[in-house]
Amino acid sequence: MVTILIDNQVRNQLRRIGHKHQTYNDIIKQLLEKAKKSSANSDRTAMDEG
Repeated sequence: MVTILIDNQVRNQLRRIGHKHQTYNDIIKQLLEKAKKSSANSDRTAMDEG
């Protein structure tokens, strides 16, 4: 499971941007996908080192 913490200021900025380009949920989905990819890469690195 991945937890993303977003402070209120950033969240409000995302909302303003989101209305123009994409929904807030789309932005969160992209952040989650990025987090999953980076955690998968770090898992792979740990396995390579082990």
